[in-house]
Amino acid sequence: SDMCLKWDLYVNGIISEKIASDIEEELRCFFDDSASFLDFLKWLKCYNSTTRSKVHIFGFNTLAQPQLFFFDYFRLLLGDINSLPYLRLLKKENYRGIIDHALTDARLQSIMEPEDFNYLLFLLNESIEGRTIFNGENENREFDMWKRADKIIQQYLKKDNKVVIYAHSSHINKKNDFFFDVQKKPSLGNYIHKKYGNGYFSICFQVGRGKYTQDDSGVFSKTVIDTLQAPMITSFEFSALVADNSYFYYPAQKLSDDISSVRAIGRERKNTNQFFFCSIKKRFNGVVFIRNSNQLNRIEKYPFFYTNGFMQNKKVQQQKILKEL
Repeated sequence: SDMCLKWDLYVNGIISEKIASDIEEELRCFFDDSASFLDFLKWLKCYNSTTRSKVHIFGFNTLAQPQLFFFDYFRLLLGDINSLPYLRLLKKENYRGIIDHALTDARLQSIMEPEDFNYLLFLLNESIEGRTIFNGENENREFDMWKRADKIIQQYLKKDNKVVIYAHSSHINKKNDFFFDVQKKPSLGNYIHKKYGNGYFSICFQVGRGKYTQDDSGVFSKTVIDTLQAPMITSFEFSALVADNSYFYYPAQKLSDDISSVRAIGRERKNTNQFFFCSIKKRFNGVVFIRNSNQLNRIEKYPFFYTNGFMQNKKVQQQKILKEL
């Protein structure tokens, strides 16, 4: 969520096009095709330049060391000199001090829209708790994502506008995390659905066959190309492959009751069963089926080690900047 602050400035044309190369380096931290997502951000920037109703982009997870991305954000907004008090406080991870300073900073508040300023204060306050996706098992991850999602909805959503959430189907389904016990792990989508009811519309994207990218063993290992498991006879994918379509959308409520499983692939699950027994109707409003899958072509070979090195280099660079100011 902290890294996305810069991305939102970019897609809304507030910062220079030159920052795209920095964003590309950040995107390579993720288990995704970084170049494709950067293309999406560039497209979104062009779209925002032609419309009055601007699209914002936010994140729900918190990476380790959020101070590194707040550092970039304050520099981009205020410049080196005016951001210096914030940069010094960030070095000490003094988020309470940053909040107190921001509340009396007329310059910062004049630059930012009120909703952006309030959301920044919210993220800074969240950072005081210090929970990230790398804190052990992070039992509160789904709830933490829900708190951020709800804050964004409350802060930014206007009448007739929509929020689009791009996340793993285990997160956005309306029941629970596929990979954990139902009582322990209600999903992000479960929290949203409980509060917003039919205002929340959950769609999963499923693939029938082909290749995909996965961890070779654990999260510290290299990425490898693997073949999708053949669908179980009770799965949605098995029935969908019978249809002579490359892709289609299907309302979940119209699915046969005989369809009782769906494919869900998480990290570190190369040699495990890909199909989960569940009620698709209770979890999703609709399903998008894509017949053939291809592996990710532009992804770091060792995502964890790239991310770790990226963070270390960023910290060194920022310490150097502070010394020079």
